[in-house]
Amino acid sequence: MAESVVGFVLDKLGNAFVQEVLRLYGVSSKVDKVARELERIRAFLKDVDNRRLVDAGQKLWVWEVRDVAYRIEDVIDTFLSRVPQANGFMASVSRVLTIPKNIPALHKLGKEIDEIEARLEEIERSRLRLDTRILGEAIEVDNTRLVRRLMDLDRDEPDIFGFDKDREKLVGMLLDERATRRSVISIVGTGGLGKTTLARKVYNWY
Repeated sequence: MAESVVGFVLDKLGNAFVQEVLRLYGVSSKVDKVARELERIRAFLKDVDNRRLVDAGQKLWVWEVRDVAYRIEDVIDTFLSRVPQANGFMASVSRVLTIPKNIPALHKLGKEIDEIEARLEEIERSRLRLDTRILGEAIEVDNTRLVRRLMDLDRDEPDIFGFDKDREKLVGMLLDERATRRSVISIVGTGGLGKTTLARKVYNWY
């Protein structure tokens, strides 16, 4: 799943060794920005991964997220492979900073991170559009269910006359804004008078 891929990359970016190297090379703030963007995307992916993706746009967006996550991993791994690790970590990094041949690698890293940032910003804009569409679909589904429920209630409610005034009276008592505390309203009477039907009418209306 894309969410697990993003999580793996975030774990790598949070590694102490990686953090220290990036800090000493002066690119930690850029990578931290990328990590924050990935965190926001991962939060959305947790919801998307639980859905059955049938929309081509959703599938494409998830593919793009997975692709950029792998790209970040490749860029970081390639850069770290050029960092000597002999004779102690801190000594190695300090020595690397003075070696001119690593300057091109540093420039390349900065450029690649900028490109990744641009891709992530576009992915985030797509996410916002996708999020709005998913929310709209969810609201539409909920509204459809509500309409069906109301239609079912209308079909199921018996066509009984003579309860309109009683129903209006009970509803008025329930909605009385002057009441300082909500009380229990009991409907009493002998069997067969339609107490349950009246209560159902009030409940469905209320």
